[in-house]
Amino acid sequence: MLAKRVYDSKVTGEPDEVALLMKELEHAFGKLTVSKEEFTNCGVHHKRHPDGSITLDQNEYIQALIPIKHPELSNPLDTPASEALLSLYRSLLGAVAYTQLTQHQMACYIVALQRCSHKLTIEDVKKLNVVTKKIKEAPATLTFKPLNIKDQEHLTVFSDAGFKKEELDGYALRGGLYLRHGRPLYKIDGTPNGNVDCHVILAESRSIKTVCRSTYAAELMSAASATDTLIPLCVTLQELRSGPLGAERLKEIRNLGRTDDGMIRTRVMIDAKSVFESLEASVFKPPAEHSLSGHVLWLREMQDKALVNDIVWTDTRD
Repeated sequence: MLAKRVYDSKVTGEPDEVALLMKELEHAFGKLTVSKEEFTNCGVHHKRHPDGSITLDQNEYIQALIPIKHPELSNPLDTPASEALLSLYRSLLGAVAYTQLTQHQMACYIVALQRCSHKLTIEDVKKLNVVTKKIKEAPATLTFKPLNIKDQEHLTVFSDAGFKKEELDGYALRGGLYLRHGRPLYKIDGTPNGNVDCHVILAESRSIKTVCRSTYAAELMSAASATDTLIPLCVTLQELRSGPLGAERLKEIRNLGRTDDGMIRTRVMIDAKSVFESLEASVFKPPAEHSLSGHVLWLREMQDKALVNDIVWTDTRD
């Protein structure tokens, strides 16, 4: 596997294959500077530890962030920002948004702040300063421990959404956390399966572009988007294990469903009981908003074809 950006490349794989790649690159471009075990790539510090675990952090990048200081910040909170302050806001927000490579816990706040730039107020600038200070106070580090997967591999996404009815329309935000792990997170009876080491494959927080009129709609669309992302992630991980599946095999899986028990087991975790009941009902019943029927039927089809093995409701109430 290789990731490239301008003049920097990050490579992982079997030692012989990596050595061959380095040899060919040096033959084409001359002597390369190679860093192993610990290096910084695109602002992310990578380090392999003696126990085999790998950590990713952006501590150096984060500590270089500087909150906005401007005379206008003494104005009332609802005062519109000037063009000069708007320019500072966009610059800092872009820098803060880049921390989402490792600071997934701040993603929903950053997405909310990105909506404010077209009608920026002093309050929005101060909120961005607060987010910046919070990230600097306690930056998170991602740790990837060896999973030692022997048999079944699992891919789970936790999907959630938030809905806010505004004066003229409804605004909805969705999030998804995609985890790779070697054993189930929950037992058959629904109780936690102890401490399970996981790899964060992807974390996302985005606005829902489709109009939402209820929390049910937001949660349903979030689950559909999470499933839509989960399927190609599963294919990618499966191809890393067993090689390319090929276009015909992928077409067969999409049309007829998965039949290979050796493939990765996938789960979608949701916390909306009403959505879960719609998906698990033995007889389909259209939701109150009939325009959402297609989303419900599509998710049921994905489960019937085993493209998603399990759709699970988890209680997140305090």
